[in-house]
Amino acid sequence: MNIPRYYVDEYGNKLPMAPVKEHDMPAPEKNVLNARFSLTRLPVLSDNDVIKGASARKKRKNKMGNVNVAVENDGDDESTGKRGRAKAFPMDLTAQGVTVTTEELTKDQKNDAGDVIKTHKVTANVIAVSDLNGALGLFGADEVKLWEFLSEAATAYEQRTARQRLNALAQGPEKNMERAIKALVGGGFSEDKAREIVTAQFKAEGLI
Repeated sequence: MNIPRYYVDEYGNKLPMAPVKEHDMPAPEKNVLNARFSLTRLPVLSDNDVIKGASARKKRKNKMGNVNVAVENDGDDESTGKRGRAKAFPMDLTAQGVTVTTEELTKDQKNDAGDVIKTHKVTANVIAVSDLNGALGLFGADEVKLWEFLSEAATAYEQRTARQRLNALAQGPEKNMERAIKALVGGGFSEDKAREIVTAQFKAEGLI
């Protein structure tokens, strides 16, 4: 049953919904603590207000992330703390014809001056498939999943250059220009000459 919002006085008696001034009207669905209350009209939350508040808190909680939480589910129980959307392509790494090794991936964290302040390391799998039967076994003999994966992988591979160029355009030419200038200076050009050459080239390509 839906209980509508209403107002009471300091004795608990219900009051009619009389017009009030804008500054005197509480907005409990936004934040009860920030509302301005009248001494003779106290707000009572309806069940809709309570439900909306709980829903908003749940959404905020779900948006919070943790670097130590797995991005995708891998079949573990929810109590393990791993959460996220299910894998689009679950793979059987134990299938015949599939070999799995590991490698260490590293990424340098740099400050504004370009100095390395920390190197991050993670261990990742390297998957090698020896034949078509192994490829099919990798996806649990699901031929549809195999072709979907190949289509997505081929598209991503084909679009690498286009995506890199798009990212560069979105970030602006400044970083690429500075990188090119440093390369020319390292090759023996003066900084002024290097900047002139790079600026001319970027203008010729319509990037600036």
